[in-house]
Amino acid sequence: MKLKFRLSLIVIAILAVVISIVSVVLLSRARGMQTTTAQSEITNLTGVASKNLEVYFEGYLYTINTLAFIMADYDDVEPDRRRARYDANMLAVIESNPNLVSIYTLWNPGFIDGSMEPYDSWFSKRDSATIQTLRLRDTEDLSNLYATMSTKIMISDVERGKFMGKDIWQMRVTVPIINNKTNQQVGFVGIIVDLSYAEELISNATTLKTAGYTNGREILYTKNGTIAAHYDISMVGKNIRDPESLRILGQEAVDNTLETLRTGVPDTGQNAGRFFASYPFTVGSSEDTLTVLSSVPSEDVFHYIKEMTQFTVLIAAIMIIVSAIVIWFVSSNIAKRIVLVGARMKDIAQGEGDLTSRITMNDNDEIGEMSNYFNQTM
Repeated sequence: MKLKFRLSLIVIAILAVVISIVSVVLLSRARGMQTTTAQSEITNLTGVASKNLEVYFEGYLYTINTLAFIMADYDDVEPDRRRARYDANMLAVIESNPNLVSIYTLWNPGFIDGSMEPYDSWFSKRDSATIQTLRLRDTEDLSNLYATMSTKIMISDVERGKFMGKDIWQMRVTVPIINNKTNQQVGFVGIIVDLSYAEELISNATTLKTAGYTNGREILYTKNGTIAAHYDISMVGKNIRDPESLRILGQEAVDNTLETLRTGVPDTGQNAGRFFASYPFTVGSSEDTLTVLSSVPSEDVFHYIKEMTQFTVLIAAIMIIVSAIVIWFVSSNIAKRIVLVGARMKDIAQGEGDLTSRITMNDNDEIGEMSNYFNQTM
């Protein structure tokens, strides 16, 4: 193989290796930085989605908190007017909240007006847009409700229900009524919330998609890991521990979400080619933690890295081709002058042996020096 070919191949090969190593290192570093950035960004976006749902539920909580506070001052209301007043208050609440399914109250016997009959009242749009007014005992098992009475705000698991005759998924929020003077719980006020709005927020995953994660998904879990809202409506009501959820999410994402529900601390991770982030929230002073789980496929996260990789490969290829052309011309020029010296020496050795022959070369490099030494030798 001639010198110019060998010289060109060696230099081009070294250049290609150097460019490849630099490109791989830079792309690897960029991928690592993108991974860290994406995990932080997805967690923050999940926090935004979590806050949106928190604000939604707290709007209802504020309403019944106010109602519970009003009822707690029952000693300041004439006994024979209490039931009618509180019924009117609850009716006003459900009339002013078009998305509220039901509102109800249950008191311990002997407190509302001295009667040993429990005060229970229920207003609902369960079967139609017309508000139904009934005793709670006609629609609920009072013994079960008494068993759930607590001095804390309680948020139920998701349950099946009806709203204006349509099947829906719903949740209950109950607030205790605490006597302002004796600090004794006398009953509670509860509402049933239609989860359609939460389902809309979750299914749209707007916070993720606005940030460019077009295939991002979100899920809302209750304190027990029950799915309250899901991008796939058929999954609502199932538990995160169910085999189907495990198959979709993977064990790591399930464990992280359960840990978030237990500790109330956001978590993030990667599993099965997806980035996951779980972000908890509580409603008011409730101790019942809910959490939003977001997942984003790696393709969305590394979309720009993929473009960068393609661009880097293109630039590297162009650099190698341009360098190869330059190296070829340079090596050809070097080899041409060496060939000239070799031809003179060949002519002396195998030709007419003209010792007066000289090489005219004025370059100030090694080949120029070799030519001068040849001339001096002659």
